Amino acid sequence: YIRLLDEFDETAAKAAAFSNLRFDLFDEAEPTHLLGRLQHDILHLRPNQESQQHWPAPDPLTDKSIVFQRCHSALREVEVLHDHLLAAFDTDPSLQPRDIMVMVPDINSYAPYITAVFGRLAADDPRYIPYTLADQGQRQRNPLLQALELILQAPTQRFSHSELFDLLQVPALRRRFALSEQQVSQLQQWAAAAGARWGLDATQRQGLGLSYSWQQNSWQFALNRLLYGYAAGATAASWQDIAAYAEVSALEAQAIGALAALVETLQHCWQQLQAERSPANWHQLLSNLLDQLFTADNEQEMLLLTRLRDTLDDWLQSTQEAQFTAVLPVSIVAELWLASVDEPNLQQRFMAGSVNFATLMPMRAIPFQRICLLGMNEGDYPRQSPKTDFDLMRLHYRPGDRSRREDDRYLFLEALLSARQQLYISWVGASAQDNSELPPSVLVGQLQDQLNALWPASAGSPTLAERLTTAHKLQPFAPAYFAAQPDSPYFSYAKEWLSIHQDSDKSPLKRVTGLSGGAVRVTGGEAEPLAPFQAEAPFSLLDLQLLLKEPAQLLARRRLGVYLQSTPEALPDVEPFALNGLAVWQVKHQLLTALLAEQPQNDEQALALLRQQQQRLKQAGDLPYGAAAGPDLARTEQTVLALYQARSALVQQSAPLAAKTYQLQLGGVLLEAELNTLYASPEAMLQLELTASKVVEVKPRSVSYQWRNLVTGYLKHLVACTVLEQAPSTVILGADGFLTLAPLSASQARAELEQLAAWLQQALCQPLPLALELAADWYKAEQKQEEYSLSKLAGRYHGNAYQEGVRADTPYLARYYPQAQQLFDAGFSDWVAYYRPFFQQLQAATAQPLSALVASLGALELNSADITAEAQP
Repeated sequence: YIRLLDEFDETAAKAAAFSNLRFDLFDEAEPTHLLGRLQHDILHLRPNQESQQHWPAPDPLTDKSIVFQRCHSALREVEVLHDHLLAAFDTDPSLQPRDIMVMVPDINSYAPYITAVFGRLAADDPRYIPYTLADQGQRQRNPLLQALELILQAPTQRFSHSELFDLLQVPALRRRFALSEQQVSQLQQWAAAAGARWGLDATQRQGLGLSYSWQQNSWQFALNRLLYGYAAGATAASWQDIAAYAEVSALEAQAIGALAALVETLQHCWQQLQAERSPANWHQLLSNLLDQLFTADNEQEMLLLTRLRDTLDDWLQSTQEAQFTAVLPVSIVAELWLASVDEPNLQQRFMAGSVNFATLMPMRAIPFQRICLLGMNEGDYPRQSPKTDFDLMRLHYRPGDRSRREDDRYLFLEALLSARQQLYISWVGASAQDNSELPPSVLVGQLQDQLNALWPASAGSPTLAERLTTAHKLQPFAPAYFAAQPDSPYFSYAKEWLSIHQDSDKSPLKRVTGLSGGAVRVTGGEAEPLAPFQAEAPFSLLDLQLLLKEPAQLLARRRLGVYLQSTPEALPDVEPFALNGLAVWQVKHQLLTALLAEQPQNDEQALALLRQQQQRLKQAGDLPYGAAAGPDLARTEQTVLALYQARSALVQQSAPLAAKTYQLQLGGVLLEAELNTLYASPEAMLQLELTASKVVEVKPRSVSYQWRNLVTGYLKHLVACTVLEQAPSTVILGADGFLTLAPLSASQARAELEQLAAWLQQALCQPLPLALELAADWYKAEQKQEEYSLSKLAGRYHGNAYQEGVRADTPYLARYYPQAQQLFDAGFSDWVAYYRPFFQQLQAATAQPLSALVASLGALELNSADITAEAQP
């Protein structure tokens, strides 16, 4: 039998029968770079000592086959990778995008950054790199599916302000309710102002398990205000505890109707999704839900809606075949439905001629010319697989059991062996807060240790892994990327940042201070002032206020037309629970404005008007629900009533003068100012500046000034003393005290205004290194005959751990002068002298507490205990 097998295995006979056989022999070439040598050692299981004898020491300056990149964030990882790939394409013209594979532990977490960096350039831009994203589930990236999933979770949803407007950002849903993007933006502002915070209505809130529910700050509450304001107008009185919101015009009413329809649809969904239903009933309900919520307008949306309906039909057919008729909750049905839609399919683009971004998965690292691994952070890779409580295998591990950690170790080795030209590894290796070093993945650490062991460095020299690692800067516009140093590892293809680091003749700048395309040209570290400003309209008191508070802001706004927008606040998703300092001031201001408009004749009428206004604020949703605001409202009432009493007592013997606008020619500056708070009596002329803010606090041994709140009164005092035949006294009346400025001669007042005008012209030509708070600190030191040194300036400008610095409140000044040293070098000590007349005039004024004015003028005082008692809800 064995001989018979030999007969059939005659090699010569078989070779004669198959004379055209071709045998391919693999000839392994000698590797020429570090990566190839490492792969060769792994293939032959070569020990370190033998490797050191077999290979020469690598040169990191020329050998870039293994690259390590330390960045501060995932976004910076992608930005650095984009520049690195552009450099690779420039260096090797034969390299194509399809030759590059980029893998991350979780593609869903990196997808937004990849789209932001690689997708921001147009296809005709030379820096554009075609790319594809694989392994992404549609539930993580398709807005329509995300909106549907949120609505299917209606029984447990809060329906906050941000969540509802996230729904309106979905084109198919927005199209269903006939809303444009501009209308959605307008509705977002109206809803926030009308008090919408969370919850569809009181009933839906109670369905979340609350023992007590309320309508205030719900969507129905805001809609009632919007619709009532549209129907009744701005002057309408409250009706059924609804305060009108009257910002909606007739031409914009359709948007309010669409918002009302959306809220009504969500209320219907919430009611229908509460109950458990059979599969047939769920099929009918969910099919109708798609029709009520979405209108497709393109092929992609139509395909997705069709697939949702087909998946729903398949699920119903499966339950019928299994004769399953039991009732199910919406949570199970929604997960089955959406998970079926999200299953992988053959339509995902992979290896389509572009740079491929994918998740680290088995058999994904087939040989590529360049393989890039991003997100190799400690704790993120190897990935952790949480075990469930009922998984008994985790308690009794046996050899051969599946381990996610071991799988990831093998995937890393697979990626290492698959790279032909270069292995690129990056991780978040530095904290964006304090720049402290963060370790990489343990696998990256082991690879670096192996490289260091193969080619150890001499004492005092950096290791091979350190020489292969580049620690990148926090920002892509850091000067190091544009310094053009020959041996620097930093470079950038972001030409948008290049203009910051070069002037018109391409020479480096020592300091950049321009706001809008370079308002001030800086060469050699010296600022060149702009040409004198030719005003087309008169200057106002607002311009002088900006001059005194922050001159750099005047230059940016008046001459450059630049308005630095503050960081937008998060959408209001929570109703107010307490009144902060700003909210208390706003309530004071509104109450005081109401008193001044109605002019009550006695304290009883004033108190009744205050209560009425407070009730209106509650109906508008501006105050906390219930008794939470009681103590703050009581103190606010007392302060506002005292202010009104003091104001009434000051002007009770005087007749108000009609408002009048005056123009003053101050050198080359034409100033236009309106005086509207003048009162005349047979004895004297009075100007009253009333504010709900604090202006002065009188202590037993000192007086504390709120300089910023005194600027307007000071300027009006100078104008009034200049233009009026009888110079008035000016009383600046605030929440805690008042300041009386004595009359000035017309010549003295004009001289101070002319000095301000000259200062104004200089401030419009260059950014002055000044701010009112810094000047106040300087003046305080001058009074004590102390030198205002750079250290004091830096402490006040930058602040410390206990007090925020002035720089945080002066964004325009900080834009020109980020450091206190720059303020000092720009001549702060010389410019600040312009503030001296301002401080001297206000310190020469008479400062008194508010209680002294009320008592001296005999105003009726209301018992604060009564106010507190009556103010309780």
